[in-house]
This record gives sequence, structure tokens and C-alpha cells, in this order.
Amino acid sequence: MIIATRYQRPGANCALFPAVAEFYPPIEGMTEPTKRFTPTTLQVDEVEDTLPSIKLETLLFDNRPHKYGVEHELEINRRLAQYRRQYYGFYNDEQHPCLFVNFFYFRLDKDKEFATKYPTKTPSWLKYHVLANDGGVLFWFVFYDLTTKRFYNFDHNGHVSFPCK
Repeated sequence: MIIATRYQRPGANCALFPAVAEFYPPIEGMTEPTKRFTPTTLQVDEVEDTLPSIKLETLLFDNRPHKYGVEHELEINRRLAQYRRQYYGFYNDEQHPCLFVNFFYFRLDKDKEFATKYPTKTPSWLKYHVLANDGGVLFWFVFYDLTTKRFYNFDHNGHVSFPCK
């Protein structure tokens, strides 16, 4: 079993998954370990520093209309520090290093309760990709191109059936 490296910074609790970590469901371009890399803390810092200033609704896959409007973006921004993040590195078709960042809402009191009850156990979010098929703004993801310094393909509810651009 592969365990991610936990990285904490103010307002962000992150898991940096190595290139060999399994990812389900598979995303085109991210399945082969040779096309993946382990994200660094500097790369994560770049994303986290930029994240609060982006307009998520402008980053939807295929530019389809966002049926929920700005409400989802406002709610996500309000809860930003309460999301756990899972970082996966991969190379896109242009060989740019990119990050897939998976966000899911996590109550901080549950984290403390788990650590107290099971002090020697690793939390499951550091071992497995968290996926939800419903949940609104509690589960969302976005991609980031480290070469172009831009976010793309924001979506929520765990739908990851499209190829990486």
C-alpha cells in the first residue's frame, strides 16, 4: 500500500501522492507511472498561494454553463481551509508538469477524534483517492499546469471522466 506524504501549511492540509500511487477511476494521461511524478511542497505552495484568487466558474471543463452560478464558488471559497487536498503529478500531452488537485470537505474535529482513538493508524485519505458521485461543493477538483501557471478543468461531485488537457 502506498501512503502519501502529508504536508500541512496554514489553511491547507495536503496529501502528496507518489507517481506509483493508484488512481481510481483512471484519468487518461494519468494511468502510467512513467507519465507521472511526485508533487513537491514548492509546487503545492504555488497552487495554494494562487488558489484563493481564481474564479472557479470560469474553469469548467469544455466551458459548459455552470448551472449553480456563483453560489458554489462562494461556498467553496468560504470553506477553503476546511478541505483536505490530494495532489497527483502528471505530464500532459505537451509534456508540461501538471497537478490534479482533489478537494473534499473534512470536519477538523473528526481528524482530532481519529488521531486520539487510533494514534498509530494512517487516515484513509492519505492512502486512497477520495471520490464522491454526489455532494455538491463538498467534493471538487481542479487541474494546474506548472508551466503555463494556469488552472483548468474545475468540476465538483467527483466526476473525472474527461481526458487531461
